Amino acid sequence: MPDRRTVLKHMVTGCAVAGLLPLMPGCTRNPPERLVFSTARDRKGHFSARIASPDRIWQHIVPLPARGHGIALHPVQPVLVCCDRRPGQNLHVIDFRDGTLLKRIGSQPNRHFYGHATFSPDGSYLFATENDLHKGRGIIGVYETKHYNKVAEFSAHAIGPHEIHLHPDNRTLVVANGGIQTHPSSGRQKLNLATMQPRLSYIDSHSGELLEEHSFQHHQLSIRHFDIAPDGTVVFGMQYQGDPADIKPLVALHRRGESIRSMQADETEWLQLNQYIASVCILPEADTVITTAPRGNTVAFWRLSDQQLVNAVSVNDAAGVVAVNPHTAVVSNGMGELIHYTCRAGNGRKIQRLLYPDCQWDNHMSV
Repeated sequence: MPDRRTVLKHMVTGCAVAGLLPLMPGCTRNPPERLVFSTARDRKGHFSARIASPDRIWQHIVPLPARGHGIALHPVQPVLVCCDRRPGQNLHVIDFRDGTLLKRIGSQPNRHFYGHATFSPDGSYLFATENDLHKGRGIIGVYETKHYNKVAEFSAHAIGPHEIHLHPDNRTLVVANGGIQTHPSSGRQKLNLATMQPRLSYIDSHSGELLEEHSFQHHQLSIRHFDIAPDGTVVFGMQYQGDPADIKPLVALHRRGESIRSMQADETEWLQLNQYIASVCILPEADTVITTAPRGNTVAFWRLSDQQLVNAVSVNDAAGVVAVNPHTAVVSNGMGELIHYTCRAGNGRKIQRLLYPDCQWDNHMSV
Protein backbone atom coordinates (compact mmCIF):
# COMPACT_ATOMS: atom_id res chain seq x y z
CA MET A 1 0.00 0.00 0.00
CA PRO A 2 1.46 3.43 -0.94
CA ASP A 3 2.33 5.73 1.95
CA ARG A 4 0.75 9.13 2.56
CA ARG A 5 3.57 11.05 0.83
CA THR A 6 3.26 8.93 -2.34
CA VAL A 7 -0.52 9.40 -2.45
CA LEU A 8 -0.15 13.16 -2.11
CA LYS A 9 2.47 13.26 -4.86
CA HIS A 10 0.28 11.31 -7.27
CA MET A 11 -2.76 13.48 -6.53
CA VAL A 12 -0.97 16.76 -7.14
CA THR A 13 0.87 15.44 -10.20
CA GLY A 14 -2.35 14.08 -11.70
CA CYS A 15 -4.10 17.41 -11.34
CA ALA A 16 -1.14 19.36 -12.70
CA VAL A 17 -0.82 17.17 -15.80
CA ALA A 18 -4.50 17.69 -16.54
CA GLY A 19 -4.08 21.46 -16.14
CA LEU A 20 -6.45 21.52 -13.18
CA LEU A 21 -4.56 23.57 -10.62
CA PRO A 22 -5.72 27.21 -10.94
CA LEU A 23 -6.36 27.24 -7.18
CA MET A 24 -3.88 25.25 -5.09
CA PRO A 25 -4.18 22.71 -3.67
CA GLY A 26 -7.51 21.79 -5.28
CA CYS A 27 -8.58 21.08 -8.84
CA THR A 28 -11.13 23.72 -9.86
CA ARG A 29 -11.92 23.16 -13.53
CA ASN A 30 -14.80 20.94 -14.77
CA PRO A 31 -17.14 21.13 -11.76
CA PRO A 32 -18.38 17.78 -10.42
CA GLU A 33 -22.05 16.80 -10.35
CA ARG A 34 -22.23 16.66 -6.57
CA LEU A 35 -20.53 18.74 -3.92
CA VAL A 36 -19.81 18.57 -0.22
CA PHE A 37 -19.38 21.65 1.97
CA SER A 38 -17.31 21.89 5.11
CA THR A 39 -14.85 24.07 6.96
CA ALA A 40 -11.19 23.24 7.36
CA ARG A 41 -7.75 24.34 8.51
CA ASP A 42 -4.47 23.97 6.63
CA ARG A 43 -1.01 23.18 8.00
CA LYS A 44 -0.22 26.88 8.48
CA GLY A 45 -3.32 27.34 10.65
CA HIS A 46 -5.38 29.22 8.05
CA PHE A 47 -9.14 28.65 8.23
CA SER A 48 -11.46 28.28 5.26
CA ALA A 49 -14.82 27.15 3.97
CA ARG A 50 -14.41 24.46 1.32
CA ILE A 51 -16.61 23.53 -1.60
CA ALA A 52 -15.36 20.14 -2.71
CA SER A 53 -16.09 16.97 -4.62
CA PRO A 54 -16.47 13.73 -2.65
CA ASP A 55 -15.50 11.74 -5.75
CA ARG A 56 -12.32 13.39 -7.12
CA ILE A 57 -9.94 16.16 -6.12
CA TRP A 58 -11.77 19.39 -6.90
CA GLN A 59 -12.42 22.33 -4.60
CA HIS A 60 -12.94 26.03 -4.05
CA ILE A 61 -11.24 27.41 -0.94
CA VAL A 62 -12.87 30.46 0.68
CA PRO A 63 -10.64 32.04 3.38
CA LEU A 64 -12.25 32.71 6.76
CA PRO A 65 -10.97 35.06 9.48
CA ALA A 66 -11.71 32.50 12.22
CA ARG A 67 -12.50 28.82 12.61
CA GLY A 68 -15.77 27.84 10.96
CA HIS A 69 -18.34 25.31 12.08
CA GLY A 70 -21.79 24.57 10.64
CA ILE A 71 -22.94 25.23 7.06
CA ALA A 72 -26.53 25.94 6.01
CA LEU A 73 -27.61 25.49 2.40
CA HIS A 74 -30.16 27.76 0.74
CA PRO A 75 -33.08 25.63 -0.55
CA VAL A 76 -33.41 27.50 -3.87
CA GLN A 77 -30.28 29.51 -4.61
CA PRO A 78 -26.65 28.30 -5.03
CA VAL A 79 -25.78 29.87 -1.69
CA LEU A 80 -24.42 28.57 1.58
CA VAL A 81 -24.01 30.26 4.95
CA CYS A 82 -20.94 29.28 6.93
CA CYS A 83 -21.07 29.96 10.68
CA ASP A 84 -18.12 30.80 12.89
CA ARG A 85 -17.48 28.34 15.70
CA ARG A 86 -18.97 29.45 19.02
CA PRO A 87 -18.65 32.05 20.39
CA GLY A 88 -18.72 33.32 16.83
CA GLN A 89 -18.75 36.86 15.53
CA ASN A 90 -19.70 36.25 11.88
CA LEU A 91 -21.86 34.40 9.40
CA HIS A 92 -20.41 34.17 5.88
CA VAL A 93 -22.74 34.11 2.85
CA ILE A 94 -21.03 32.37 -0.08
CA ASP A 95 -21.97 31.62 -3.70
CA PHE A 96 -20.93 28.00 -3.96
CA ARG A 97 -20.67 28.03 -7.75
CA ASP A 98 -17.41 29.97 -7.67
CA GLY A 99 -16.62 30.50 -3.98
CA THR A 100 -17.47 34.23 -3.99
CA LEU A 101 -18.06 35.77 -0.57
CA LEU A 102 -21.36 37.64 -0.99
CA LYS A 103 -21.68 39.08 2.50
CA ARG A 104 -20.26 38.77 6.00
CA ILE A 105 -22.90 39.20 8.73
CA GLY A 106 -21.49 40.48 12.00
CA SER A 107 -23.11 39.70 15.33
CA GLN A 108 -25.05 42.55 16.92
CA PRO A 109 -23.90 44.21 20.14
CA ASN A 110 -24.31 41.93 23.17
CA ARG A 111 -24.80 38.92 20.92
CA HIS A 112 -22.63 36.15 19.54
CA PHE A 113 -23.38 33.25 17.23
CA TYR A 114 -23.48 29.65 18.45
CA GLY A 115 -22.23 27.85 15.33
CA HIS A 116 -25.29 26.78 13.29
CA ALA A 117 -28.11 28.18 11.17
CA THR A 118 -30.92 26.96 8.91
CA PHE A 119 -33.17 28.44 6.21
CA SER A 120 -36.94 28.70 5.96
CA PRO A 121 -38.54 26.40 3.35
CA ASP A 122 -38.48 29.03 0.58
CA GLY A 123 -35.15 30.53 1.64
CA SER A 124 -36.65 33.92 2.54
CA TYR A 125 -35.33 33.77 6.10
CA LEU A 126 -32.28 32.46 7.89
CA PHE A 127 -32.53 31.31 11.51
CA ALA A 128 -29.29 31.41 13.52
CA THR A 129 -28.57 30.23 17.06
CA GLU A 130 -27.23 33.08 19.22
CA ASN A 131 -26.44 34.11 22.77
CA ASP A 132 -27.90 37.14 24.55
CA LEU A 133 -24.90 38.18 26.62
CA HIS A 134 -26.77 40.52 28.98
CA LYS A 135 -29.46 38.05 30.00
CA GLY A 136 -27.45 34.87 29.53
CA ARG A 137 -30.17 33.26 27.42
CA GLY A 138 -30.25 31.53 24.09
CA ILE A 139 -32.04 33.18 21.22
CA ILE A 140 -32.87 32.46 17.59
CA GLY A 141 -31.94 35.35 15.31
CA VAL A 142 -34.09 35.83 12.20
CA TYR A 143 -32.52 37.35 9.05
CA GLU A 144 -34.21 38.23 5.77
CA THR A 145 -32.13 36.87 2.90
CA LYS A 146 -32.44 39.64 0.33
CA HIS A 147 -29.83 41.73 2.16
CA TYR A 148 -29.25 39.45 5.18
CA ASN A 149 -30.36 42.00 7.73
CA LYS A 150 -31.67 40.91 11.12
CA VAL A 151 -35.41 41.47 11.34
CA ALA A 152 -36.40 39.66 14.54
CA GLU A 153 -35.32 37.33 17.29
CA PHE A 154 -37.08 35.04 19.74
CA SER A 155 -36.15 32.88 22.69
CA ALA A 156 -34.54 29.47 22.23
CA HIS A 157 -36.20 28.62 25.57
CA ALA A 158 -32.93 27.37 27.07
CA ILE A 159 -29.25 28.21 27.41
CA GLY A 160 -26.71 27.42 24.71
CA PRO A 161 -28.67 26.69 21.51
CA HIS A 162 -26.38 24.99 19.03
CA GLU A 163 -27.46 22.96 15.99
CA ILE A 164 -30.79 23.97 14.45
CA HIS A 165 -32.80 22.41 11.62
CA LEU A 166 -36.21 22.82 10.06
CA HIS A 167 -38.58 19.96 10.82
CA PRO A 168 -40.13 18.13 7.82
CA ASP A 169 -43.42 19.91 8.60
CA ASN A 170 -41.68 23.02 7.14
CA ARG A 171 -42.72 25.20 10.08
CA THR A 172 -41.18 23.86 13.28
CA LEU A 173 -37.58 24.55 14.24
CA VAL A 174 -35.77 21.77 16.07
CA VAL A 175 -33.04 23.11 18.36
CA ALA A 176 -30.31 21.30 20.29
CA ASN A 177 -30.02 23.45 23.40
CA GLY A 178 -26.70 22.33 24.84
CA GLY A 179 -27.28 24.02 28.19
CA ILE A 180 -23.76 25.48 28.36
CA GLN A 181 -23.36 29.16 29.20
CA THR A 182 -20.43 30.98 27.56
CA HIS A 183 -19.24 34.57 27.21
CA PRO A 184 -16.73 35.99 24.69
CA SER A 185 -14.77 37.58 27.53
CA SER A 186 -13.89 34.08 28.74
CA GLY A 187 -13.51 32.48 25.32
CA ARG A 188 -14.84 28.91 25.21
CA GLN A 189 -14.85 28.46 28.99
CA LYS A 190 -18.00 26.70 30.21
CA LEU A 191 -19.50 28.82 32.96
CA ASN A 192 -22.35 26.74 34.39
CA LEU A 193 -21.42 23.06 34.35
CA ALA A 194 -22.97 22.43 37.78
CA THR A 195 -26.37 23.85 36.80
CA MET A 196 -26.63 23.22 33.04
CA GLN A 197 -29.97 21.97 31.70
CA PRO A 198 -29.79 20.68 28.11
CA ARG A 199 -33.00 20.47 26.10
CA LEU A 200 -34.18 19.18 22.73
CA SER A 201 -36.68 21.88 21.78
CA TYR A 202 -39.37 22.25 19.10
CA ILE A 203 -40.19 25.88 18.36
CA ASP A 204 -42.75 27.47 16.02
CA SER A 205 -40.71 29.42 13.44
CA HIS A 206 -43.51 31.96 12.92
CA SER A 207 -44.38 32.84 16.52
CA GLY A 208 -41.37 31.63 18.52
CA GLU A 209 -43.71 29.55 20.69
CA LEU A 210 -42.21 26.55 22.45
CA LEU A 211 -44.18 23.55 21.21
CA GLU A 212 -42.35 20.72 22.95
CA GLU A 213 -39.14 20.19 24.91
CA HIS A 214 -37.33 17.16 26.31
CA SER A 215 -34.38 16.49 28.59
CA PHE A 216 -32.39 13.27 28.75
CA GLN A 217 -30.97 11.36 31.72
CA HIS A 218 -28.04 13.34 33.16
CA HIS A 219 -28.03 17.15 33.25
CA GLN A 220 -24.41 17.25 32.03
CA LEU A 221 -25.16 15.37 28.80
CA SER A 222 -25.02 18.39 26.51
CA ILE A 223 -27.29 17.89 23.47
CA ARG A 224 -25.24 19.34 20.62
CA HIS A 225 -25.82 17.86 17.15
CA PHE A 226 -28.53 15.91 15.38
CA ASP A 227 -30.12 14.85 12.12
CA ILE A 228 -33.79 14.55 11.14
CA ALA A 229 -35.32 11.85 8.96
CA PRO A 230 -38.17 12.70 6.53
CA ASP A 231 -40.69 11.17 8.98
CA GLY A 232 -39.56 13.57 11.73
CA THR A 233 -37.37 11.12 13.65
CA VAL A 234 -34.55 13.00 15.39
CA VAL A 235 -31.31 11.26 16.34
CA PHE A 236 -28.99 13.40 18.43
CA GLY A 237 -25.47 13.15 19.78
CA MET A 238 -24.22 14.47 23.10
CA GLN A 239 -21.01 15.64 24.73
CA TYR A 240 -20.69 14.72 28.39
CA GLN A 241 -19.44 17.48 30.70
CA GLY A 242 -19.09 15.46 33.90
CA ASP A 243 -16.48 13.19 35.46
CA PRO A 244 -14.10 11.81 32.77
CA ALA A 245 -14.42 8.37 34.38
CA ASP A 246 -18.21 8.24 33.91
CA ILE A 247 -19.76 6.11 31.18
CA LYS A 248 -22.92 7.68 29.75
CA PRO A 249 -25.04 7.05 26.64
CA LEU A 250 -24.10 9.59 23.97
CA VAL A 251 -26.67 8.98 21.20
CA ALA A 252 -30.45 9.01 21.49
CA LEU A 253 -33.60 9.06 19.36
CA HIS A 254 -36.78 11.12 19.62
CA ARG A 255 -40.12 11.35 17.86
CA ARG A 256 -42.61 14.09 18.70
CA GLY A 257 -45.15 13.10 21.31
CA GLU A 258 -42.90 10.35 22.67
CA SER A 259 -40.13 10.08 25.23
CA ILE A 260 -36.45 10.09 24.30
CA ARG A 261 -34.92 6.65 23.81
CA SER A 262 -31.24 5.89 24.18
CA MET A 263 -29.45 4.07 21.39
CA GLN A 264 -28.20 0.68 22.57
CA ALA A 265 -24.55 -0.12 23.23
CA ASP A 266 -22.62 -1.77 26.04
CA GLU A 267 -20.33 0.09 28.43
CA THR A 268 -17.18 -0.77 26.51
CA GLU A 269 -18.70 0.57 23.28
CA TRP A 270 -19.83 3.83 24.95
CA LEU A 271 -16.36 4.16 26.47
CA GLN A 272 -14.84 3.90 23.00
CA LEU A 273 -16.62 7.14 21.97
CA ASN A 274 -14.78 9.08 24.69
CA GLN A 275 -17.75 11.17 25.89
CA TYR A 276 -18.01 13.20 22.68
CA ILE A 277 -20.16 12.95 19.54
CA ALA A 278 -19.43 15.45 16.76
CA SER A 279 -21.81 14.68 13.87
CA VAL A 280 -24.91 12.59 13.19
CA CYS A 281 -26.34 11.34 9.88
CA ILE A 282 -29.53 9.32 9.29
CA LEU A 283 -29.92 7.11 6.19
CA PRO A 284 -33.56 5.99 6.55
CA GLU A 285 -33.66 3.77 3.47
CA ALA A 286 -30.54 2.00 4.66
CA ASP A 287 -31.95 1.64 8.21
CA THR A 288 -28.75 3.25 9.45
CA VAL A 289 -27.52 6.07 11.68
CA ILE A 290 -23.87 7.14 11.58
CA THR A 291 -22.12 9.11 14.32
CA THR A 292 -18.57 10.43 14.52
CA ALA A 293 -16.49 10.61 17.69
CA PRO A 294 -13.25 12.53 16.98
CA ARG A 295 -11.92 12.22 20.54
CA GLY A 296 -12.48 8.48 20.36
CA ASN A 297 -11.19 8.21 16.76
CA THR A 298 -14.35 6.23 15.96
CA VAL A 299 -17.19 6.13 13.46
CA ALA A 300 -20.20 4.20 14.81
CA PHE A 301 -22.95 2.59 12.72
CA TRP A 302 -26.35 2.04 14.35
CA ARG A 303 -29.46 0.24 13.16
CA LEU A 304 -32.25 2.81 13.14
CA SER A 305 -35.14 0.34 13.51
CA ASP A 306 -34.05 -1.02 16.90
CA GLN A 307 -31.47 1.63 17.92
CA GLN A 308 -28.72 -0.99 18.21
CA LEU A 309 -25.01 -0.35 17.64
CA VAL A 310 -23.98 -2.73 14.83
CA ASN A 311 -20.35 -1.87 14.23
CA ALA A 312 -17.76 0.78 15.03
CA VAL A 313 -14.65 1.44 12.98
CA SER A 314 -11.44 3.26 13.79
CA VAL A 315 -11.03 6.57 11.92
CA ASN A 316 -8.36 8.94 13.18
CA ASP A 317 -9.91 12.31 14.16
CA ALA A 318 -13.29 11.45 12.57
CA ALA A 319 -15.15 14.66 11.82
CA GLY A 320 -18.17 15.26 9.56
CA VAL A 321 -20.60 12.79 8.01
CA VAL A 322 -23.19 13.29 5.28
CA ALA A 323 -25.34 11.04 3.06
CA VAL A 324 -24.54 11.29 -0.65
CA ASN A 325 -27.20 8.79 -1.74
CA PRO A 326 -29.75 6.61 0.13
CA HIS A 327 -27.22 3.88 1.00
CA THR A 328 -23.90 5.75 0.93
CA ALA A 329 -22.36 8.28 3.32
CA VAL A 330 -19.08 10.19 3.33
CA VAL A 331 -17.07 10.69 6.51
CA SER A 332 -14.37 13.37 6.76
CA ASN A 333 -11.47 13.50 9.18
CA GLY A 334 -8.65 15.68 10.40
CA MET A 335 -6.20 13.95 8.06
CA GLY A 336 -7.87 15.37 4.94
CA GLU A 337 -9.68 12.16 4.02
CA LEU A 338 -13.18 11.72 2.64
CA ILE A 339 -14.15 8.09 3.23
CA HIS A 340 -17.18 6.51 1.54
CA TYR A 341 -19.21 3.85 3.33
CA THR A 342 -22.05 1.79 1.95
CA CYS A 343 -24.67 1.12 4.62
CA ARG A 344 -27.37 -1.47 5.18
CA ALA A 345 -29.27 -2.30 8.40
CA GLY A 346 -26.74 -0.42 10.49
CA ASN A 347 -23.71 -2.07 8.98
CA GLY A 348 -21.13 0.22 7.35
CA ARG A 349 -18.55 -0.99 4.83
CA LYS A 350 -15.75 1.21 3.42
CA ILE A 351 -15.78 1.38 -0.37
CA GLN A 352 -13.69 4.43 -1.32
CA ARG A 353 -11.18 6.88 0.13
CA LEU A 354 -10.11 10.28 -1.19
CA LEU A 355 -7.31 12.37 0.30
CA TYR A 356 -7.29 16.18 0.10
CA PRO A 357 -3.75 17.52 0.64
CA ASP A 358 -3.08 20.08 3.38
CA CYS A 359 -6.63 19.88 4.75
CA GLN A 360 -7.84 19.23 8.27
CA TRP A 361 -11.59 18.86 7.86
CA ASP A 362 -13.72 20.26 10.68
CA ASN A 363 -16.60 18.53 12.43
CA HIS A 364 -19.50 19.02 10.01
CA MET A 365 -20.39 18.54 6.36
CA SER A 366 -23.36 19.35 4.12
CA VAL A 367 -24.07 18.04 0.63
